[in-house]
Amino acid sequence: MHVDADSLEQLNLRTRDGAERAGRALAEAVDTETQIGATKITIASQGDLVAELITAGEECLEFELRGPLSGTAILAFDEPAQALIGEAMAERGGLESLAAELLDAFVDEWEAHVGGTLSVEAATYIPDPATHDFGFETISDETESAPLFQGRIEAVGGDGRVKLHLLPDATSLETLLSVDESDGDSLDVTDDFDADENAGASQDDGFAGTLDDSEPEGAFGMGDSNGDGGLFDDAEEETPPLPLDKLSVFSDLTRAGTHAAAERVTMMTGIETETEIAGISFTPIDDISADLGGKTYVGTTTEFEGTPSGHLVIMFPEDGAKRIAEAMMPSIPDGEGLTPMHESALEELGNIMTSGFIDGWANVLQTSVDHTPPEFSDDMELTLLEVVTDQLGPFQTHAYTIESRITTDSVAFDCEIHALPNEAQLSAALDDLLVARADQVEADPEDVF
Repeated sequence: MHVDADSLEQLNLRTRDGAERAGRALAEAVDTETQIGATKITIASQGDLVAELITAGEECLEFELRGPLSGTAILAFDEPAQALIGEAMAERGGLESLAAELLDAFVDEWEAHVGGTLSVEAATYIPDPATHDFGFETISDETESAPLFQGRIEAVGGDGRVKLHLLPDATSLETLLSVDESDGDSLDVTDDFDADENAGASQDDGFAGTLDDSEPEGAFGMGDSNGDGGLFDDAEEETPPLPLDKLSVFSDLTRAGTHAAAERVTMMTGIETETEIAGISFTPIDDISADLGGKTYVGTTTEFEGTPSGHLVIMFPEDGAKRIAEAMMPSIPDGEGLTPMHESALEELGNIMTSGFIDGWANVLQTSVDHTPPEFSDDMELTLLEVVTDQLGPFQTHAYTIESRITTDSVAFDCEIHALPNEAQLSAALDDLLVARADQVEADPEDVF
């Protein structure tokens, strides 16, 4: 099974349209104005989903979908949203009743897309996502990951957030990727796919039963399929679609790269670290900076070259950046805010984290991936936006971003890593990826230091 930017863009737009319908239903039910936050498609593992759901005070409800689009839907309500809904829905069934209304509104958009009626099973309350069985069905036996559709509804001018997660099962994902948008909203499944025939295979073997190694026609991005030219250059040749199973393996490599970067932080500072969400997201360009939550970030940017090439952005909330930099220094420098010594320490940390993050790629892909020295920025939101708009904006409306997060308990510090690979070269790298080497992510320390 292969995916291209056009099909993923259409699915992401459906996710946004569904979230907007659900947002209007929420606004009407609680009499408040709502807006839609970032929407994206993430190649994620069940562990990534759990990390996403384990946010302080969230109430989570799970629904099962049946019909042409079947799978699992999860709605998560933060504490302000719970309070808002509890007051407005006290006599109308409370949170569970409204959750069902929101999901019905969300599903309406998908019914039009797949051309059939969808039914929603009764809600299941999730008291502890960490111990809950989500029935996560991976792309193949070689990967931990699968596509997860995500949307977010926010109250305007106040607190309150509802997150929607849709995890389609194997047959439904094949159906979603087979819908022909040129025929409107009708369902048009490709001739070589028989839903009834493949349903049994996917049930026994996960997504492996539906994988197709053939090269379907269709564009992916605007890059040069040979990887020639500058980063994200427009070109006449169309980049081949990406194999979904290998994209999922690459998402697993991202997870391993994040762990390696976290270990480098511990080596340099003695601070024990943990990794949270890590995976590949397909996100509207306009939503990339909007997904940062309005914090003030500093950090480093790096250009990496090889197969694939691209940019790596490491972002620290400003207060945490000062603390982690000082943990690397023999003494605390004088002066307010971030001094040149802080900036130098963060550049050094960014260099080591970058090496840890991308060395696993090079090892598994059996390629060389070099990177330039990290450059410090005291306005990372603007820097990330400039990287995205300057490199991607002229050519496409969506982008692949590789996202991960590192946290600590002993020092109030966390950071986010965003990688923006050249799509054409990412496609070429995945074509050459040997899945059997997916666990060989360790690099020789002498090649790093």
